[in-house]
Amino acid sequence: MSSTLISSWQNRRSAFNHDWLKNKYLNRLNAFLERLNMPDSDPLRLSRFLTDDFSEWKKQQGKVKDLLETFEVEMSPKSLFKKEPLNRCDDETITWLGQLIHALWLARYPIKEWVHTAWNAFCDVNDQYNNIAEVLKSKKLNWESKDYRTALKLMIPYFLQFKKACEELSRVMAMFPHRILVA
Repeated sequence: MSSTLISSWQNRRSAFNHDWLKNKYLNRLNAFLERLNMPDSDPLRLSRFLTDDFSEWKKQQGKVKDLLETFEVEMSPKSLFKKEPLNRCDDETITWLGQLIHALWLARYPIKEWVHTAWNAFCDVNDQYNNIAEVLKSKKLNWESKDYRTALKLMIPYFLQFKKACEELSRVMAMFPHRILVA
């Protein structure tokens, strides 16, 4: 038996992974890479991606950390004791039965593995992002210079690695359960 309750965690995960990462960020990254491969790409549009879109990753990091740090607590079937009708149980029952249910959940599902794998994917995205940011900072690129596109084209392998890391994070985040598992 499994619950069909959608948790706040699930909504936050969906907003990050589906709405932002897959449908916004990766789409813009792909458009940037396509533009970068064009011989007459507009340097201003390339620059706008780097200043407006690429840097959004930094703003999203806290959301990913929060998701990974709260998964076990929020998605444990123990959390169902906060909702009707289980919230009517006495405190002693909620404590011992909640702990038992949580322990069984941890034994039945690879919860720690899922979180560990997601942390690794998250760290890889951060590493790739920081590598690109450092290279961009060291080059001090100006979109108005004639070498701008050429310098960015040399960075295509970095952007492809970053894209691959983002796709892996998205894949891993999608593997988390879509509901609170109680079976």
